[in-house]
Amino acid sequence: MNIETEFVNDHEPQSIPHAKAGNSNLWSVRFRELLSSEEPQADAVAAQIANQYIAETSACDWLCDLVESSRLQSPQLIGTTLLHYLRPALEMSETWAPSAQEATFVLVQYTPQAMLTGALLQKTFHATRSGTELAAVFHRMHQAILRQHHRSSNRHECYAAMLQLLDVYLPPLGSARFQSELGIQELSFELPTIDLAMSRFPDRFMPEILGACLHDAACGAPTIVRAAVEQLRATGKIIAADLFPIEVEQQRLLDEALLAITHFIRDFKGSSADLVTLVGRIYLSTTLRARSCSAWSEHITSLVSKGYLQPRAKMLRMLQRKSKYAVGYHSHLRLGKCPFDQLLVQNPRRFMSELAASRYIVPGEPDRSALLTSLVAPKGKMFRIFQPDELDVIRAWISSLAPAESEANGRALRTTGAVGKNASISGDSASSGSWIANTQTPARVDAQSVIARDMYYRLLNAEHDAEIRSLALDYALRWLRLSERQIVIGKRPPPLREYNHRAFNDWFDETVSKQIASYHPKHPKDFKIRDRVVDEAVQLCPLVMIDGAWLQGWCGPELTDTPIGRILYTIYSDEIGNGDTSLNHPNIYRTLMNEMGVDLPEIGSRSFADWDGFRDESFRVPVLWLSLALFPRRFLPETLGLNLAMELSGVGGAYRSARDELRYYGFSSHFVDLHNTIDNVSTGHSAMAVEAIQLYLDGVVDSYDRHAVNLHWQRIWAGYLALVPPPESFLSRFYRSANYGNAAN
Repeated sequence: MNIETEFVNDHEPQSIPHAKAGNSNLWSVRFRELLSSEEPQADAVAAQIANQYIAETSACDWLCDLVESSRLQSPQLIGTTLLHYLRPALEMSETWAPSAQEATFVLVQYTPQAMLTGALLQKTFHATRSGTELAAVFHRMHQAILRQHHRSSNRHECYAAMLQLLDVYLPPLGSARFQSELGIQELSFELPTIDLAMSRFPDRFMPEILGACLHDAACGAPTIVRAAVEQLRATGKIIAADLFPIEVEQQRLLDEALLAITHFIRDFKGSSADLVTLVGRIYLSTTLRARSCSAWSEHITSLVSKGYLQPRAKMLRMLQRKSKYAVGYHSHLRLGKCPFDQLLVQNPRRFMSELAASRYIVPGEPDRSALLTSLVAPKGKMFRIFQPDELDVIRAWISSLAPAESEANGRALRTTGAVGKNASISGDSASSGSWIANTQTPARVDAQSVIARDMYYRLLNAEHDAEIRSLALDYALRWLRLSERQIVIGKRPPPLREYNHRAFNDWFDETVSKQIASYHPKHPKDFKIRDRVVDEAVQLCPLVMIDGAWLQGWCGPELTDTPIGRILYTIYSDEIGNGDTSLNHPNIYRTLMNEMGVDLPEIGSRSFADWDGFRDESFRVPVLWLSLALFPRRFLPETLGLNLAMELSGVGGAYRSARDELRYYGFSSHFVDLHNTIDNVSTGHSAMAVEAIQLYLDGVVDSYDRHAVNLHWQRIWAGYLALVPPPESFLSRFYRSANYGNAAN
């Protein structure tokens, strides 16, 4: 048993029993899977994790009296009463004064949580619910947690920048290197993995999300994390600005968390018994999160107190990590009386003691030790075997070896039992792979066999439909294949044969000028008749009532932390009102429908999708939006092109013509006026869409050759064309695409 496994076994069982279920040493594997996977299988993994988590909250009958008490009859009082009962569990009286080394260790271990703040809320303001008061609260919280409205100070980026001041550089979050290079404990992945899992099912796990938000808003960052920041700030190692919400911001988050519970309870339409269950789930989610946070803090401080950061422990971990690569190169060597390779793999602790007593080491004097001088010199047999940070570990270990103590330490270590072959809690074990492989993937069904109305309804309720992701992928691939064909056959070629920024900007300016010039005020006798104006507005409802939905997948972690992600998140936030239901575009359009005497069913309901006031073709483009949004990484270039087409479509021309007709018939033109300004080509969404494309292609230039730039530019243009349903013909059935080849014929 190695030092990490020993500490996990010492502390996990008493503190977080739910982490033991289902092999707790898989948190890092699950984390990587849920962070970036867009495959249907990931939803099944997430559901298993979340269901396993809330299984802990099934038996707490005493909550019935609490929920049914007279003080909880008002929705406004439920959240505050829960908070009152939770306060003792949320408060930590213990203080901790870490050293600079210990403080750095704590902040590194907190990285998965810090870089995933806000992830729990990423789907709570998606298209189906974006116009509700509850979604508006969640959106405001998400923006505040990330500081996403401050483009230069996203909290995730601030945290990464703070670590760089400590000489800690973060590999990509979704890579195995993120854990291995930073030495992050498995337990540090637990809460962010649970957040990623529950975030995929906001309807199913809304009480748990509310409870977690209440805890996080009430507590903020763990006490040991705040202590670590203060210690490093006091020593001048960091300037901790914007790492966490300040006191005023934290209080605002708490107010919003309580308001979210109020809206949830107020909107609940079930029985009183069901209400008891839901409030109980909120309460228990909060307490369970408090237990998990406390267990993590105890685990990290216990590692420190038991010598995890001491030179010997670091040396042991390094040897365990590198031992498998050393086997076979030292078969002729012996340490003590044992073969070198065998001892290194089977008993690294004894290996260390024998190494300390060998001719390669001068205890307490690294500069006189052959291991750090002749052996690693340019002509030495171990040149470049160790990285600079690993040489630092060896140096510190040798320095810690007092001559009088080394032999005694060796004797003590020899009394411990033999260590089995690398018992570290690596997320890359064979068992972790089989855990994911055993998850069943739904059978694929041809998307064309499902009419657009049905897909629209199912996509808006995707968390309840295990099959819809595969259908959506087929739908998007088929649509994009047909759009690409228009490029290939020369029917709608891209405006630039060879992409470059200047030519792209010239095309954009010319297109805008043409749209502005296309507007000519008409005489009222030339307007469409009133019934046609109303009908055209009605047919746009399936599209407009999910305004921005093509970008809703860009609210997740990692994506919002990129320059392109910030742009797309900002556009989406504007479309859904930036946390203000009166500015939510679907709500504004519904008001227009009311003026026209059109009573629409609730968005996301089966009644809306089946409403006979819509024509079937009105659902085709909205289904494409929702399908692409499920795969933000896979279809990034296509999304960028579609986004430009959307933002540019009505600016200057069509919106102004629509305004004139709406006003003539006595209808509000607020919706089209708003888009004509917010989508403006100077600093609005159209300009932002251009900037996002240029940033993307700059990245392609940096990574690939010129040919690759044009290939990606063609994908962007296919997305641009995709705003208009592509024509299908007999010949189109025979077109084969390298980019969209997985589409069903």
